Amino acid sequence: MVLNTNVIAGMIEPDAFRGTQKLDKATNITITRGDIMNRATATTPDSYQTCPVGGVGPFAWCMETVTAAQAKSKVSAITYETEVYVTCDGAIEPGAYVQRSGTTAGRVAVWDGTTANIRVGEYIGHAGEAEGGVARTAAANNDVIKIRFTPNGG
Repeated sequence: MVLNTNVIAGMIEPDAFRGTQKLDKATNITITRGDIMNRATATTPDSYQTCPVGGVGPFAWCMETVTAAQAKSKVSAITYETEVYVTCDGAIEPGAYVQRSGTTAGRVAVWDGTTANIRVGEYIGHAGEAEGGVARTAAANNDVIKIRFTPNGG
């Protein structure tokens, strides 16, 4: 089995891909591929944004980078449970649940263990880990990691 370990935030496992959904994007903001997103309830109608440090679910996972200068009013996103690559914010042990970060918008951190509406999934491992007998290792700050994304807190 050939393992692809050259991954970046924003990649998805091809065997889990079922398509994307076009979600309304809040105006004058940039959303980066691989970011966790949530609803911007201060907009009318509600639209999506890079999930801020105090954001709550439901969540989406951004499939494309859209800058504030682009005239796009929608962003391609995934809103179903699947395996995706994200950037982590701090140390995360294998198998730990993850939440939206409390310090860096759009990233994930280890779940606080109590708040259900901020949990976004479970840490699976780095690229190639947990496949073909490769042991999973802890993630460090700024690592690109694979998570089982659960948009509604799983």
